Amino acid sequence: MCIFGLFAAFIGFGGIADVFFQAWQRGTNTPLLTSASPLQLIPSIQTLKSFLDFSPRPILSLIIFLIVSLIFTAFFLTIITVAVGGLIGGIKKIEAGGDNDAIIGIKIGLRNFWKVLPILLVQKIVIGAAFLISMANLLVLLRSGDLVSAMMYGIGFVILTVLAVCAALISIYAIVSVVANQVSLKDAIRHGWDILLA
Repeated sequence: MCIFGLFAAFIGFGGIADVFFQAWQRGTNTPLLTSASPLQLIPSIQTLKSFLDFSPRPILSLIIFLIVSLIFTAFFLTIITVAVGGLIGGIKKIEAGGDNDAIIGIKIGLRNFWKVLPILLVQKIVIGAAFLISMANLLVLLRSGDLVSAMMYGIGFVILTVLAVCAALISIYAIVSVVANQVSLKDAIRHGWDILLA
């Protein structure tokens, strides 16, 4: 189960860490922000731009880049989703007196794949949107430098950080409900929301 735990802790359940560590890392890169457009705040955009600038066939290179990116994204999403589902299902099986078997954990993860995947996707989309909006506000602040922009950035950063953390926590509770209690996706999200408010 330790393999499942590593994937779940550092990738699958990394939403809360994404909010604090990635935002801080990119937010402190002031030279980039002052010269960038909001679109360049999206990860890999700058890499793609440099790749296309040096390519003799930009359109073909773009198509290849997108295909490879989709393949890697699908691959890692599959591993993450199976690992998270396998971890939770394995823990429940051990609590019920079962064996610590990685094969059984993989089977549990695969069985709950289509229940866990939407929750993880929504989590990452909400956190990514909160991060991009926050960094775009910071870009406006650095370019204008006035008090109003500073206040708007501060208020927006707090609100978006709280939103992202809530999304991460709700997703964790929802995935546990989906895998361990075998409830529907809708009921799992509602259950996660109720636990957050409790």
